[in-house]
Amino acid sequence: FIEAASFVSPKAVPQMAGAADVIAGCLSSVDEAQYSALVPNLKGFEAAVAAGVREVTVLTAATEAMSRRNTNCSLQDAVDRASTVVANAKQRGIRTRGAIAV
Repeated sequence: FIEAASFVSPKAVPQMAGAADVIAGCLSSVDEAQYSALVPNLKGFEAAVAAGVREVTVLTAATEAMSRRNTNCSLQDAVDRASTVVANAKQRGIRTRGAIAV
């Protein structure tokens, strides 16, 4: 299992702007690895699915301060975003994992 990319705002994290290209390269390989991507919100989820991802990791933080620093939203908003992603993933048959940033 390899978390190969993060579908985050390229304005916030310019280094991740090529996430779709990374996923395309991974999915075209002949290895047996399973690839996933981190998605902080529905927009990232949609981009990941469009790139061919079949498993996503949703992220929230352990504290309000970490949530605001990491995702620029309240902890409750981050949990709500994660719930929305999980519901959409379930409808589409996309596997999900959860992570808590500390």
